[in-house]
Amino acid sequence: MNMRRSLRGIFAVALSVLLWGCATSTLPYTIAREEILVDYVTNRSRRPVVVVDLDDTVVGSSYTRYVALFFDIGHTDTLPFRQAATSLALIEIYGWNVVFVTARPDILREQTLAWLDVHGFPETPVIFSSSILFAAQSKEEYKTAALGELKRRGLRIEAGVGDKATDIGAYLRHGLRLAFVAEDSDDPDIARVAERIGEGDKAHWQEPGTDGAWPSIACWLTKGPAPRTPRKARPNVAPESESGSESGPRPSR
Repeated sequence: MNMRRSLRGIFAVALSVLLWGCATSTLPYTIAREEILVDYVTNRSRRPVVVVDLDDTVVGSSYTRYVALFFDIGHTDTLPFRQAATSLALIEIYGWNVVFVTARPDILREQTLAWLDVHGFPETPVIFSSSILFAAQSKEEYKTAALGELKRRGLRIEAGVGDKATDIGAYLRHGLRLAFVAEDSDDPDIARVAERIGEGDKAHWQEPGTDGAWPSIACWLTKGPAPRTPRKARPNVAPESESGSESGPRPSR
């Protein structure tokens, strides 16, 4: 009990420092590896962009993992979801630009970039929040603004991958194709996302569970078949036809 209280006290102090450190920016986002974003605009502007969330989309999150990340203690030992890094590398090879847009605050920038490097993710721009975001609506507004900045710079944002209804909400505002990563069949965001997605939207649904999520997403973006919507996720909607398909970009010759 005393140890738990001590950890909570330490985390409270750390959170105060974090809040102070994040209060200095006037924009809702900051961009790491901006030189790569500039390269996207100047040399690869014809390629479509896929926006990818981090927590619970490419790596699991928890209170203890967040503490380890903040204090930079052993956080690089946390493994990404199966084949997330190799799938994103394949997506790049097939003609996509990748941009991570995370609700993590900018003060976690160095730890986050180090984790991505250690686990072999392609070197891509990463957009962080300028402040700590608690409310779901604030996260959606922040991601909507970040996507707007990418569009303002002339990038062709066409797809988004996320695990929360707030991710999907931001993607819908910009008219993106959607891929939703559900933790398991009991994930409460399944119903929230299903409620927000209309019949006409181009959404990638897969069986709940993170283990096979990324190979499926890579197939969706590089080969284009449109998987069926699971009945479990949308019980009041008839299954989509399996004959439809969407064409994705092909590899450069």
